[in-house]
Amino acid sequence: MTITDQLIDKLRTVPQAVMPTLHWLLEGMYCRQILIPEGTVFVGRVHKKPHYFMVLKGSACVSTEDGLKEIRAGNVLMAPPGMKRIGITHEDTIFVTVHRTEATTLEEIADDLVEFDLRARYGIGNRQSWARTRGGHASEAGLLQ
Repeated sequence: MTITDQLIDKLRTVPQAVMPTLHWLLEGMYCRQILIPEGTVFVGRVHKKPHYFMVLKGSACVSTEDGLKEIRAGNVLMAPPGMKRIGITHEDTIFVTVHRTEATTLEEIADDLVEFDLRARYGIGNRQSWARTRGGHASEAGLLQ
């Protein structure tokens, strides 16, 4: 088991943060905005496709393909396929990702863009326990904005 897997398993035992998430679709583009509170350790999912990863507000220490980096409001990163982000926020932080997809529901978007992870605490629309139920629908997870 890797150190990352050990960390993820340990994080599953602590209370989970509330992370308000907004979603937008426009002509084959999906935009996702998430607010992660100060001091939150977060673990993303493995993404299947390249996408943009932007910091609108705040700062964090985040894993990148080049190792750990301090990122802050105004930074724009290109995220390659296969990337899984792990980090900690230094203050309330807003991340935005922009993806190409022809999917039109949150469930289809998740299937198209990220690898399924049975151990994930959050899933479609940042709804807890998605991986355990795996039957949620966009209407249950929150409407696209």
